[in-house]
Amino acid sequence: MSESVGTDANEPGSTTVPTRGISASELRKIFNEQGYWERLNHQPYTRSVYSTHRPRHGDFEPGTVSQMFEFRLGQTKVALIHQYISPDGTSTMPDPKYLLHDGEILFSLKSP
Repeated sequence: MSESVGTDANEPGSTTVPTRGISASELRKIFNEQGYWERLNHQPYTRSVYSTHRPRHGDFEPGTVSQMFEFRLGQTKVALIHQYISPDGTSTMPDPKYLLHDGEILFSLKSP
């Protein structure tokens, strides 16, 4: 099902774009096949830490953190990506949760 929402409802002048929830695997496929990770890690995109906490489950090395990163192009949020970061700085593959793709906001639906 699709609905329209602002890219950032709290920001003045936000635009309305279609929004659609898809499976996590489908979102990762689009993210990987379209080369978003490489593009997002270069200008003009800005990256900021959205949240950081200890992993809630799984067998992780002590000191590992779960982080969400937000990427923006100007004032527009274009992606929200999750990664586990180990104490030595290595990280897991990026796991997209939100992606502005071809004029549509795609977000990951939680598995049942």
